Amino acid sequence: MKQTSRFTCSRPCVAFLALIAFVMLYFSRQQTLDDLDTTSQEKHNHVDVNPTFGDAPSDKRNPIRQISILGERNSGTRWTFDHMLECFGHALTVKKGLVRYKHWFQYEDSSLYPHDTLVLAQFRNPYDWLQAMQRVPHHSPAHLSTAVDHKWEIFLSKPWTMERIGSDLWPNRTSDEDSPAKNCQQKFKYRDIISCDIEPLPHEAYKHTIRYSEHQPFYEMRNDGSGEPFANIMEMRTDKIRNFLSVVDYEGVADVWVLQYEYLVHKGTQNLIDKVAEWTGIEPKCQAKGSQVRKPKKTRIVPTEMARFIRENLDWDVERSIGYNIDLKREEVGWDW
Repeated sequence: MKQTSRFTCSRPCVAFLALIAFVMLYFSRQQTLDDLDTTSQEKHNHVDVNPTFGDAPSDKRNPIRQISILGERNSGTRWTFDHMLECFGHALTVKKGLVRYKHWFQYEDSSLYPHDTLVLAQFRNPYDWLQAMQRVPHHSPAHLSTAVDHKWEIFLSKPWTMERIGSDLWPNRTSDEDSPAKNCQQKFKYRDIISCDIEPLPHEAYKHTIRYSEHQPFYEMRNDGSGEPFANIMEMRTDKIRNFLSVVDYEGVADVWVLQYEYLVHKGTQNLIDKVAEWTGIEPKCQAKGSQVRKPKKTRIVPTEMARFIRENLDWDVERSIGYNIDLKREEVGWDW
């Protein structure tokens, strides 16, 4: 009878196979971590291949007549606005906003901007943006007391609102026109903004140096007409991202391009300028900004516990829609770049 040969493996052979299995398992796990860890600028800052930077449509009905910049406070929009104005202001209107000022929720009213308008919606990664808002809470006086490092959790958890004060209090309103349904600053309804008045208290009411425009409170309520405040600043950011992206559907808006502040700083603005020139047919009169890579100051490094809290509480599905993802390296002790 023919004997069937069997493969046998000696102890060294078994050890070798076990080593191979361990190596394969390690690299499989490492790839999973790499998919989550997007601290590399090349991974989560992808303006150079951003799908919103498509070819200029050949069938668009109207030429581009305006560039509108949208972006929250502490997102670098002043720098981008100045640059676009320098490059294209000789032939186009460059505006800080679309229907409202650049920082605030937009609403559809196609009579308030020329057709067509190209919208540049600029964002900053959530880790650094939230820390910047904690340190410099523009128009957010109820959050000034949390503008120190060890109070980051209070800042991130505190309702995004304040009590009405001064002339903004309903009993202090003086005419029938000042009803809760009247338009307030930036055409918000009374229920949807605190404060309705630009300055609800006179300057002399402040017994200290005014900080970060605290005399001009601007807390936007939920963007659904409920008049209810956001539970925290992270909820507000999520809704603001959705709102800025939604303006692509407004009549007379040619497109909305997502810009990441970090990419523009680290990689320069040549690609952006080239794309705007392609879409508008206008020759830019400026020099592109080059790379400005530099390590952050130690005082601006997000604490590891704060980074973990952000990971656990932010809506990352919405963040991914603008190219940002969880950055696990920020949770490592000793990480600084």
